Order: sequence, then structure tokens, then C-alpha cells
Amino acid sequence: MASYLAYHGARMNIILKAFDGPYCKIMMERAFRDKDIGTCISTMWPGSEAERPNIGAEEHIFLDAEQLKLCIFPDADWDNMLPVDEELVEQMRECEAVFMTMITRMEEVVGQEITYVERKQQYLKQLRYWNHVLETKKIDLFLSNHVPHQIYDLVIYDLCKLKGIPTFFVDRCFCIDAFYLVKDWEKPGEEMIPILEELQKEYADENKEIPLQPKFEVFYKANAMTLEKPWYAETRSKHLLKKSFISRWSASALGMVRKKPAQFLSRIISPTFWQRKLHEHQTIRFYDKHISPVNLEESFIYVPLHMQPEATTCPLAGAFVEQELMVQLLAAYLPPNMKIYIKEHPSQGETMRSKEFYQSLLDIPAVRFVPRNTDTLELTEKSVAVATGTGTAAFEGLFRETPSLMFGHRFFQYADGIYMVHTAEDVQSALKKILEENEKPTLRKTRLFLKAMEQCTRPYAGGVRLPDEKETKEQKAERMGEWIAQAL
Repeated sequence: MASYLAYHGARMNIILKAFDGPYCKIMMERAFRDKDIGTCISTMWPGSEAERPNIGAEEHIFLDAEQLKLCIFPDADWDNMLPVDEELVEQMRECEAVFMTMITRMEEVVGQEITYVERKQQYLKQLRYWNHVLETKKIDLFLSNHVPHQIYDLVIYDLCKLKGIPTFFVDRCFCIDAFYLVKDWEKPGEEMIPILEELQKEYADENKEIPLQPKFEVFYKANAMTLEKPWYAETRSKHLLKKSFISRWSASALGMVRKKPAQFLSRIISPTFWQRKLHEHQTIRFYDKHISPVNLEESFIYVPLHMQPEATTCPLAGAFVEQELMVQLLAAYLPPNMKIYIKEHPSQGETMRSKEFYQSLLDIPAVRFVPRNTDTLELTEKSVAVATGTGTAAFEGLFRETPSLMFGHRFFQYADGIYMVHTAEDVQSALKKILEENEKPTLRKTRLFLKAMEQCTRPYAGGVRLPDEKETKEQKAERMGEWIAQAL
């Protein structure tokens, strides 16, 4: 087991994951400025050498994140590596199940399907490698720049949880330019719970004004008082708007010819590649062929599909990474004549979609596919409720007094008007409160939630700067590092 000397002021051995973007060097050097670091293992993307932090570690090992995702370990001495036993395999079964889904994101990288046998082999290889690292390097801390979702970091995270090694990751609310630290992805921002309780007491008087910091006030007004498209809203990529197969992919094909000619040649002569691409093309057209007119006057639940593969569903939506499960569970308890409006994510391509997936949704009598260009804010406002894994639409719904059923874990799960769903009983309870008791979030309670966010978050260096903001991104990065240091 790892030693936990960090808590007693002694030397720490740490793993840093993905702190290779802009301002990460400033952040990490501030976070560990006053810490005594023995071994530091940093996983970083190739080409990010300029962002390598100098944290005074006695031993600083830099690993190529791209190779790790592909399950390549150039430094591994497998002959002298600790073996994996049955107990460890059984204890990590849940991690294995998530890993087998998560690794699908690599199929687009390698250009072919990853079979079950290959997935299993890669999982066991990752498990053995990282178990060996944690034990032999006596790791005390795993700190990541995002939720575990890039395959190998899931194994590190779950092994650390199993061994009692502290884990932290940086999570962000991009639309408000705020970040917070999370120990457990199933309990993001849990420190807001007691703060919300205190704020509810402090502002129990409905006439007492709830003041907000400038950037939170700006966000509140922009979302509560307008239906204008927010700056962070995604639009459909131009190539996906094209209907013909050739026009859609000719530009990306030419780009591959210039940058990776060998890879382009190997793919273009492969019958399997063409079979897969044509199937994917047909999948995109299948959705568009089955759209229905939108009637905003009828009662409907709005389900904006998540883009996949991405962390918002794997791991954050748990079992509901299979989004048809969410829709099926919801539909089972809806009253007659209530529709489910499903809108495909604007950035979704063919990956992680199939005609079978869309058909499984269409087989539900209440389901209607809406055009991709339908205004999501209008759908949110006119709906009876939003249903999503962890989507921003649920957060936006709070400002339109629209309740949401959340089938995953995100920081706004604690807000009034968000109903967490894991079971059939949860769905029934949420629908009873929404449909029969007419429960809705109020703007005052949403404002109170923003007040709690103020106290639990700090400015994020990578966010959008407000016009009158005085702090530079470098200063924000310094403050981020300071707050991480305090948390550690």
C-alpha cells in the first residue's frame, strides 16, 4: 500500500495528469511551491515541453499521454513488474466495465474497431502497470486536470480509490469562468451542500436581496432575462451540414493526405474502412430522415442527446452512458399523450451512433426526433422538464424555471429543481413532483445556488475574460495554484 506521509508534512510522491495546457506551469509551480516532492510522475501530451513545471521533485518522470492512451509503455520492465492477482481483479470489476466502454473513444484514433479481446488485454495491461507504479513509487496523491475519461486515467483513479490514496481533479463551469476541486466524480462540488443550507437560512426572508459577484450577476442576467444564444453554445461543424458523402469528407481526407499520408493510404485501400464510413454516413442520414415537426404547444419532455464519446457520459452518466436506457426509463412512467422531444447534439458525428441506436429510440411511442437546428433554449423553456445525463441544458433550465431529471453527476445536481435519477422509483418520484405537484425551480433559488457557487469556486485561467476584468490569466493561474495548495 502507498504511504501517506503527505499528511504529516513529510515528502510526497505524486502523479500529475494532463497539466500541459496554457498556464498549467504557473498553476503547478504555485501549488507545490511549499511542498517537499520526492517522485513526481507527469503525464503530458507530446510537444508540451514548454509547459513542464519545475516543482523541485527529486525525481520527475514525464510520460507521453498519447502513448498511454494507446496502451504503450516504453519504460515498462514487464519481467520485473508486480503481477496482478484475483483479489485485485475482482475489486476492480466496476472499473473494468467502465473501461470497456470508455476505450471506444480510441477507435477513431486507430481507425478500426477494437475487439473485446483487445479491450480486455489493454485493460489488464493498464491495471498491472499502474498498480506497480502506485506500489513501488509509494504514491501519496493523484491530481488530474479533469475528470478521468481518457482510459488510462480511469485505472489510476480507481486504483487510488481502492488503496485509499487521495485523488483530486480540477473541474470547471466554463460558462461562468469558475473552477472547483473534486475528490470523487460522483460527488462533484459536495461542499456546496452545507453552504446552501446556511444560505437558505440567511436568505429565508423573500424580500432580502441576494447579491452576486459581477461575473455571476452577468451570467444570471444573461440567462434569466434573455433567450439569446449563449457564447458557449456549440454549432454544427460545416462538413457535417453537407449531405453527400464525398463533399462531407473530402476536406478531412485532403488534410490527412498532407499530414499523415501513410495512414491515409492504409485506410483508403481497406474495404473495412469504406464499409464502416458508408455505414456511418447512413447513420447520420437516418436521424435526419426521421425528424418530426415541433409543436411547442403540446406537453413534452426535452432530451438533448450528449455528444459521445466524452466525459459527460463516460464516466459521468454511469450506466446511462447508454442514452437509450435513460429514454426508456423515462418513457415507462410518462402519462399518455406526453411526448419526448429528442434533439441530436450539434457536434455529434457518426462515432458512437448507429441506425440501431436511433431505431431503439423511435420504437418508443412517445419519442419524436426534432430538427438539429431547433433552438435548444426555446425547447428548454417550453418543455415540462429536461432529461439529461449531465447536460448544460439542465443548468440552463434553472434560469427558465424548468425542472430537470439528471441521470448522472454534475456540480448543479444540488440545485433546487434538479432531480437525481438512478432508479425507477427516482423517475416516478420526480415526475409526480413535476407533473402533479407542479414543483419548479424559482429564479430566487437559482440565484441562491449561484451564491453558493461563489463560495465554492475560484476564477478559471482558461475562461473567457469579462470586459471590465482586471486580473490577467497568469494571475488567475497563480490563484488556482494557491487554492490547490490549500486543498492539499
